[in-house]
Amino acid sequence: MSSFKQSDHKLLLIPGPVECHDDVLLANAHPSMSHVSPAFAPSFAYCIKALRKVLYAPTAQPFIIAGSGTLGCYIALRALRALRALPSSLAGPPLVRALTSLTPHFLLLSSSLWGDRDLVAANLIEAGQNALVLNSGYFGDSFADCLETYGAKVTQVKAPVGGRPSLEEVEAALKKDKYALMTFTHVRPNEQQGLMSILVRHISILADQYQKSRLTRDCAFLYTATGVLSDAKALGELVKRVSPETLVILDGVCAVASEEIHQDDWNIDVVVGASQKGLSTPPGVSITTVSTKALKVLENRKTPVASYFANYKRWWPIMQSYENLTPAYFATPPVNLIYALEASLKQITEGSPSLEERFQIHREASKKFKKAAEELGFKQVATEPEAAANGMTAVYVPEGIAPPALVGALGNRGIVIAGGLHKDIKTKYVRFGHMGVSVHPSRNDVDVMIKSLQDAVAEVKQQSA
Repeated sequence: MSSFKQSDHKLLLIPGPVECHDDVLLANAHPSMSHVSPAFAPSFAYCIKALRKVLYAPTAQPFIIAGSGTLGCYIALRALRALRALPSSLAGPPLVRALTSLTPHFLLLSSSLWGDRDLVAANLIEAGQNALVLNSGYFGDSFADCLETYGAKVTQVKAPVGGRPSLEEVEAALKKDKYALMTFTHVRPNEQQGLMSILVRHISILADQYQKSRLTRDCAFLYTATGVLSDAKALGELVKRVSPETLVILDGVCAVASEEIHQDDWNIDVVVGASQKGLSTPPGVSITTVSTKALKVLENRKTPVASYFANYKRWWPIMQSYENLTPAYFATPPVNLIYALEASLKQITEGSPSLEERFQIHREASKKFKKAAEELGFKQVATEPEAAANGMTAVYVPEGIAPPALVGALGNRGIVIAGGLHKDIKTKYVRFGHMGVSVHPSRNDVDVMIKSLQDAVAEVKQQSA
C-alpha cells in the first residue's frame, strides 16, 4: 500500500467512468516504459491471465487493445474514402467546417468500447450472414450499425422501456432463421458513440443518401440506458439448446467485475468489456475475451477480415506472445493504462474481499441504494426487480423534481451523477453508478450518495414549492 493520495474531488458516481483506487492511479503514473521492454511484459501477461479469472473463462483468449496511431490512420483512410463518394454540394465547405470544428485540424481517438464492437463485427461475421440483436432501447442501433457495416443482415427482438426481450421471443427468433451470432448486453448504461463512430457513421450516411443505397435499420441488442440486467446465463443456455452453431456475444462493458459472468459455463463466446467501469481503471482500454469456438470461426472464414487494425488474426499472436513474457508488436499498447489495469486486477482477484464476495457486495450496495431512492419517491426504470442491475441504478424522479435541478443540487454537494439517455424518457429519469472501488467496504461512497440525495431532494422540493 502506497502513501499516494489523489487530490480532493467530486465523487464520480455515474455508470462509468468511475472512481479509481489510489494505487491504480499511482500505477498509471508509472514512468514511461517501452512497450517491448522485458520489464513490461509480466504486467501485460498478468492482465491477460487475471481477466480469465474475473470472467470464469479459463479457456478463452483475452484481447487487450487501445487506440493507436495505426487506428488513427485506418479511420482517416476510411473517412477520406467516404468523403470522395460525396458530391461537391455535400462535401464542400459546410461539411469541412463541421468536421474541422470537432478539433483543430486533428482528431484524438481511443478504441475503448467501439474498438471492441468493431473487432467482433469485423472478425466474427461475414457479408450476407444473419445476426440477431436483442434490443431494449437507446443503444439499439449501435451494434447493429456496426454489424451491418460489415455486411451482416440484422434482425432485432425488441423490448419495452425498462424491460428485456423474453426468452420465448428470443427462442422463436432463433428457430425462424439461422444466425451466425447473437448480441446482447448485460448492463448498458451510458456509453455514447465515440468521435470516430460519429464521424465515420455520419459521413457514410451522407454518402449512402447521395447514392440512394439502403440505410442501416434501427436495430439493437439488449443493453441498458435504463439499468436493466439481462439473464446472460439463460440466454447462453437457450442458444446452446436451440441454435448451437450461433455465436453468443455479450456486451459486458458495464458488467465486467461488477456482475457475475461465467463465460465458459454460460456458453458465452465473446465478452466485450472496457477499463473504466467495474474494473475501476481510467478509460482507454478495450477488452474482449473470445472462446475457442469463436476463434475457430475466425480461422474458417471464407473471406478475409475486412479491417487492418480490427483483425483478431493480427492481435492474437501479440496476446499469446505477451502472455509468454515475450514482447511483440503490431500497434503500441497503452503501457501506463495496463500498469493501472494490473493494479486494479490484483485488488480484484487477489485482495480482500474475494472475487465472489465482491459480487455479493455489489448486490448489497445496489439493494441499499435502490431502497433509499424508493423511500424518497424514486421509481426504478427496470420493470422487474430481478432485472435491475447491481452496478448502477436508473430511476424516474418524483413528481415536481426536474432532473437537471437534481443533478445540479447533487453537484453542489460534491456528487456527480448522470442524466437520462433513453430518448423516450430522457427528461424523466437519472442514473447513479455504484460499482468498482466505490462499493469497497473500506469506503462509504454509497452512504455519502444516499445522504446527499436526501438533502438534494429536500432542497429541490423547497425551491419548487
